[in-house]
Amino acid sequence: MEDGEYKESKIGSPQGSPISPLLSNIYLNYFDVVWDKYYKHLGMLVKFADDFIIISRTKKEIYHAYNAVKKIFERLELQLHPDKTRFVNMWDGKEGFDFLGFHHRRSLVENGKGQRYHTTIQVPNQKAMKNMRRKIKEVLGNRSNLKMDMYDLVQIMNKKIVGLKNYYNLKYSGKQLNKIDWYIIERLTIWYNNKKQCRPRHRGVKEVMNKLNEIGLRKLSS
Repeated sequence: MEDGEYKESKIGSPQGSPISPLLSNIYLNYFDVVWDKYYKHLGMLVKFADDFIIISRTKKEIYHAYNAVKKIFERLELQLHPDKTRFVNMWDGKEGFDFLGFHHRRSLVENGKGQRYHTTIQVPNQKAMKNMRRKIKEVLGNRSNLKMDMYDLVQIMNKKIVGLKNYYNLKYSGKQLNKIDWYIIERLTIWYNNKKQCRPRHRGVKEVMNKLNEIGLRKLSS
């Protein structure tokens, strides 16, 4: 689709289609094989469809890796996207990168014994947070669901929450997921007040929370 009109394309893969990642993996299998055979000493390749990162130990290695990728892609008649290709120094914690819905960054953390150390953390990135809110609003903002009982609506939401939690609930993602938990409460409060035809729509949050706890609304952050 382009400007709302269907236009046939004889090259590339259909963007957004379920088959697109499969076609990308098939075509880029040559990339995987050649990298593993000749260039894996330059860094670890992590790839999903046509989205990938290379993790190298030194700046020298990563620039050699970059040239190797360009060489392989020339054989495949592909080019690296200039706006999506970045060199990131992870050691000082000043830079990070987004990959597969997570922001990756080196950070100073503290364990249960109060010991502080540096490690690479992964938290849902801004795009993922926006997508989670969109999926929640699609359910709770649907006016046809005003006819539903709160118990039935919570069961639908619990399935959504479990799916999101299975992917995004990593060790350091609690702060971001807690924001989504609160967003769910807000949207359920709006739904409840719309159902009861109460104004303002955000009133009675504590009452709604008590009802949700009794029903058994699940949390992303727990």
